[in-house]
Amino acid sequence: MPPLLIPLENEVISMSAYFSGKKCSVCGVVFNENDDVVACPVCGAPHHRECWQGQCAFHEKHGTDEEWNGETEEVIDEPVIVIENQNNDSNEGKAVTCFRCGRINFPAGEKCAFCGNPLNGEENKQPFGETIGGYSFMIDPLGGVDPNEDIDGVSAGEMAQFVVSNTTRYIPKFSKMSKTKNVFSWNWAAFLIPGYWFLYRKCYVQGIFVMLMSVASELLSTPFTQSVMNIVSQFENYQDAVKYISENIGMLSVTEYLMYLGSLALTFGIMLVCGLFGDAIYKKHCVSKIKDINDGKIKSKYNLPNTFLKAKKGGISFFAPIFGYSLYEALVLLLLQFM
Repeated sequence: MPPLLIPLENEVISMSAYFSGKKCSVCGVVFNENDDVVACPVCGAPHHRECWQGQCAFHEKHGTDEEWNGETEEVIDEPVIVIENQNNDSNEGKAVTCFRCGRINFPAGEKCAFCGNPLNGEENKQPFGETIGGYSFMIDPLGGVDPNEDIDGVSAGEMAQFVVSNTTRYIPKFSKMSKTKNVFSWNWAAFLIPGYWFLYRKCYVQGIFVMLMSVASELLSTPFTQSVMNIVSQFENYQDAVKYISENIGMLSVTEYLMYLGSLALTFGIMLVCGLFGDAIYKKHCVSKIKDINDGKIKSKYNLPNTFLKAKKGGISFFAPIFGYSLYEALVLLLLQFM
């Protein structure tokens, strides 16, 4: 492996001459002498400044035989074509943000790779998509909403950058709610699994609150459930136990029964509120975070552009619901020990 020029604290250093002719580890575009290059401090893999997102593209392969090795990479002597466009997020003119869907095209072509919109800066937004084999292949991440449309103080394009996943549902819905000032909507995911849905969408405060309410609901039902289980355990046949309880319902504590009904009401109430207001709560969360990023209140230690920072702070999390569920079960079991 050739000697590596490793930056301190992921610092961008002038290594363009050293890596000239080699490809960026993220976008695959060949470096030229004018590029700012970030080298991984572990394996030395080169990245464009705008492609470096806080970790190496080969971070999962570090320490293995598959980690980046400059000796095995083919050096290309062909000249690099720099794409220039007035709608540009980089200093060198190599990345173009589509003004319709708000997605970054890197390297940029004549049309957006996500929605098919021309990247020539014109205000022509039709037609969308590409024609393949005589069929119209329609892709519109914003669901027909103008990316410059205002949604509670932020643009639809910015909202799409933050939402990231399932934008075709949320952007049109947020647009309609913003225009009509309506806070009612319906979200099946928020209704069926409210706490996990909030955590999945990185609404951590709301998710934790809902899960705490769920813990309270489960604790309310526990005395009644335990009384019923104690009776059932005395019978070998489950049907006999049910018949006995139905015939002797008066032997069960009225307080425990009322607590059980309260638990059911609380659980259904949480689900109903989240199903009706989940989208409005999520929209408010998105708007607040986007404004904080635009105002510089939320920053990244890696000095990411705002476009990347919105996607990093927004989007979805697969880990948070798993962690939340584990914490929920542990908390319930702990509290049951004191009952």
